[in-house]
Amino acid sequence: MKCQEKQGYKVGDIRGGISVSLAWDTFREALRSQLFVIIPGYGGIWMLGILGLYFGRKQLQNHLAERQQAEASLEEKHRQLQQAFDEITTLRGIVPICSYCKKIRDDKGYWNQVEQYEHTEAKFSHGICPTCFEREMNELKS
Repeated sequence: MKCQEKQGYKVGDIRGGISVSLAWDTFREALRSQLFVIIPGYGGIWMLGILGLYFGRKQLQNHLAERQQAEASLEEKHRQLQQAFDEITTLRGIVPICSYCKKIRDDKGYWNQVEQYEHTEAKFSHGICPTCFEREMNELKS
């Protein structure tokens, strides 16, 4: 400003300041009237957030319970399949074996050498294959 030029100020120096003051009462009344709108609005938003968290938690708990039940069911099915697999790979029961030539009769009725039989935990019973039966009967007749 030209009026302060003669006091020795240089470019960039602060030469003075301006202050403005207003009555607070007017602004306080405007703020109070808005609080009756702002507080319920923010309160409603807060309540919606809390409800969202509550229902989200419930949904996650239900999902977790379903998942645990499905996992338990899957483990039970796996156990049953493993047991079935073990029973299939190891024949259980009695296996007919010829008392003379030691051939084993399979599920289809064929007589095979004992070395070809792959089931290790089977129990054997004695029998006689048709070839040995014929041979032994012919020997008994003579």
